Amino acid sequence: MAAVAHAYGTPVVANGVSSSNEDVEMADNTTKPMAGYSVVIPKRGAPSKRTGVCYDARMQFHAQTIQTDKIEGDHPENYMRIVGIYREFVAAGLLDDPTLDFSMYDKIAQLNWQLPKRVERPPHEQLVRIHAREATREEITAVHTEEHWDRMVATSFAEDNELEDMTSQGDSVYFNRETFNSAKLAAGGAIETASHVVEGKVRNAFAVVRPPGHHAEPTCSMGFCHFNNVSVAARAIMKQNSSIKKIMILDWDVHHGNGTQTAFYDDPAILYMSIHRFDDGNFYPPGRGGDADKCGRGKGLGRNVNIPWPCGGMGDGDYLHVFDEIVIPIGREFGPDLVIISSGFDAADGDPIGDCQVTPPGYAHLTHMMMSLARGKVFVCLEGGYNIESISRSALAVTQTLMGDPVPPIDPRNLEVTLEARRTVALVKKHQYIHWKCLDSPLVHRGLKKSQYMTSMDSTKDIIRGYQARVLNTKHNMAELPLFDAELNEIFKDQILVTPNVLDTAKNLLIIAHDSPELRLSEVVAGPREVNPFTCMVQDESMRYLEWALSKGYAVIDVNIPNCGPDYGEDATEISVIERLALYVWDNYVDFHESLDKVVFMGIGTAMHFVHAILGRRRFDKRVKGILTFSGHESPVRSYSSRELLDEQQKIINWFYENSMVYISTSNEVVPVNQRTTKKWGNVKRVPEKFTQEVLHTKFTEATGWLEKKFAG
Repeated sequence: MAAVAHAYGTPVVANGVSSSNEDVEMADNTTKPMAGYSVVIPKRGAPSKRTGVCYDARMQFHAQTIQTDKIEGDHPENYMRIVGIYREFVAAGLLDDPTLDFSMYDKIAQLNWQLPKRVERPPHEQLVRIHAREATREEITAVHTEEHWDRMVATSFAEDNELEDMTSQGDSVYFNRETFNSAKLAAGGAIETASHVVEGKVRNAFAVVRPPGHHAEPTCSMGFCHFNNVSVAARAIMKQNSSIKKIMILDWDVHHGNGTQTAFYDDPAILYMSIHRFDDGNFYPPGRGGDADKCGRGKGLGRNVNIPWPCGGMGDGDYLHVFDEIVIPIGREFGPDLVIISSGFDAADGDPIGDCQVTPPGYAHLTHMMMSLARGKVFVCLEGGYNIESISRSALAVTQTLMGDPVPPIDPRNLEVTLEARRTVALVKKHQYIHWKCLDSPLVHRGLKKSQYMTSMDSTKDIIRGYQARVLNTKHNMAELPLFDAELNEIFKDQILVTPNVLDTAKNLLIIAHDSPELRLSEVVAGPREVNPFTCMVQDESMRYLEWALSKGYAVIDVNIPNCGPDYGEDATEISVIERLALYVWDNYVDFHESLDKVVFMGIGTAMHFVHAILGRRRFDKRVKGILTFSGHESPVRSYSSRELLDEQQKIINWFYENSMVYISTSNEVVPVNQRTTKKWGNVKRVPEKFTQEVLHTKFTEATGWLEKKFAG
């Protein structure tokens, strides 16, 4: 049997066999078996129809050797995680290993659950063994920084007190003098496993490796992870094999893979999807990085898909629902050449950390669904999972499915889809539908042409705006502002309403630029494209401010910025369209107006770009008295920027700071709470409310008081 790392780092060697990986290849395409190994080298020729497995006993030697205040008792990320899985594979007949001493493991770690019924398989139907190797410096630093590599190298020679300091100062990690070698083997094993799949040596494969990797950032270790195994493998495979143009990484570990997200956030060739507990940013890793609105950046916009569970307790039915609605449709549209599953099993029923309820049959069904992508080229890489029985049984179910065994049925009682899951799917679609044709948001219309589907289809934004226009026309005689620019008129027709005195006698003018009203659902129906109108409410707090302004006798220009199609999103395209509209309105309807005494701007949500466009592109005169903006956690926040010379910029920045009120939710990550804001952000006031509509509602009295002072000044 292979050497086993004791929980405190002392090797336990059974039967006098070392953990060397020096197998000798035999002429008959088999290898001389070594303890802990059962290797078959496939013959060259047609692609193999067999499943591969990568396991190396040396990865057991990364172990907690030092007790600290942060880590008491045996660490949950320990060597028995991979040993338990390997033991399960052998017991089920997926591998032959006569040297494996089951009773010794039972004695060491109380692995006393009932082993699976062994199914005898001929050697050519068993798993193909894939040798792990140490990843090279070049392979690791394609993802991680040189500084991080050097720090990991140093652990091999560190004294005990240095290792203790590194463990105490780290973010949920520990180190011993074998950590570096084990981490290289885990990353190298992932590369080799992916290579075997891509080159057709195996049909698909499972890398049983540790330490895990998806939390490891380019610059540091964290969350039990040292090198990001999946990210390193993806980069290496794309470099080695020109046929691999696109890779899909699905991360079903119960924790968000922050490190993997960072590695590929602006990469259009890598689709990263993560299903994880989020708990409003309170589940590890803490913060907003795993929220649904994190969709990628630059060319990678839309290639990052976060599916954040709001709580624990999610089960088979919830995961199958999100696969049906989001994972598989996006995967098919993306069309990957290789699928990598970051397979943590801490969402498994019985895991002490994840507190979810996915069963082994549930994981089997999810695996089977993923095998429909990339022509079946699927590579599964172990991440987390801390109940040894749960992780072992779940890994066995996944591997048997990869091997083509019948997928076990799910207990019907586990197929219920919770309201939390339906709401999460709706939330993800709200943020992702503009990037994927396969998604229809149940909350926002995608701006499709009627003739594409049905002649009776109307845009929700147009229906709501039409209703608002009728009400405002009836009560206040407000009318549509004509736009004589053909392109702007096509996009913003009926979206700008004005009081009748704007064009002639107005003295005080409030310009309100706001996002489209939000639809709030008290109940989500089962159909992915259906909204029950009896349980749907429209929330538009900007109307409350408009009514207040009209009661004060102010003239109003109300600009609705619809977020409703592929030309909209937090990118340069959206901002340029809004800027064009803003400058058109300013140049044609405000700037020339001689009777105006005072003008104040309100920018709400994404529509604040309308206000900043004018601030940064046109010279304000003394008539402009102030700028009021509102941003929740979901809204962008923008600082002042201009093409003016530096001395002119500073003058405008000073004016902006002295004449603005900028409400920003403390949940908004663009301007972190602990970050000191400079004058270019305006007069910032942090508020605890999360959503923009909530900020508008709770700050109404304070904000209207500020507006009244500006018009009176």
